[in-house]
Amino acid sequence: MERLRTASGTPHARDAPAAGVAATVAQEGVQGLAPEEIQWNDVVEYRLTRPLGGATLGVGRVEAVEPEAGRVTLAPLELEPDDEEWWAESHDAQPQVLPAACVVRVLEVEFSQRQDREGNPHGEHAHDVYRLLSPATPGVYRGPRTLSVIVKAPGGADATA
Repeated sequence: MERLRTASGTPHARDAPAAGVAATVAQEGVQGLAPEEIQWNDVVEYRLTRPLGGATLGVGRVEAVEPEAGRVTLAPLELEPDDEEWWAESHDAQPQVLPAACVVRVLEVEFSQRQDREGNPHGEHAHDVYRLLSPATPGVYRGPRTLSVIVKAPGGADATA
């Protein structure tokens, strides 16, 4: 079992932080982590820029930390399809540049790799996956397949699928 916590000097593109998120964090009085407490490749819980399916927290991997600017770049993670244990980078969401104060905590993880199941007919590509050793906060966003689907029945009645 490998516990992932590394640092890198790899340069990353700089983007403007989400001003709305910074204001929300300040208004809510959320005590986030200082940029110096966050390292490249950490897996973290963070405040979402907007609630998803009632969740206000997400899980992500740190792609870049800019301590002098007070911001981080996070790649959102989701639970693997048909798996309640392993998290992988979202195929639907782009990395996000957020104020470091949006990071709530660093999670302990077990790192592994799995065969890429999308567009990989020969099995030569893999993607990183993470098993959380620190339990996620209840109600954390786990990916689009965990959202409720509202189905309109004939006559206008709603049903949750």
